[in-house]
Amino acid sequence: MLAWSERRGWSLAVETEPTEDPVVIARHGGDDLVPSPDAVARFVADAAAGRHTSKEGPVPATVATRKSLAERLRPYLHPR
Repeated sequence: MLAWSERRGWSLAVETEPTEDPVVIARHGGDDLVPSPDAVARFVADAAAGRHTSKEGPVPATVATRKSLAERLRPYLHPR
């Protein structure tokens, strides 16, 4: 599964049992919690091919507020 956290960014994980926590197999590293969709796609492709092994990405030095994250994510929303 591909998951996003406002504190850690993107991670790729495997769910082994429905009652167990997913096992993280890779994290998208770096200080940017909102990388471009192309960067996320490359991360997934690299992780699936075994070229991305970072399991513990650093927590960004600057803590983003939810408001600032929402503003950065706004371009990716589709109006309904």
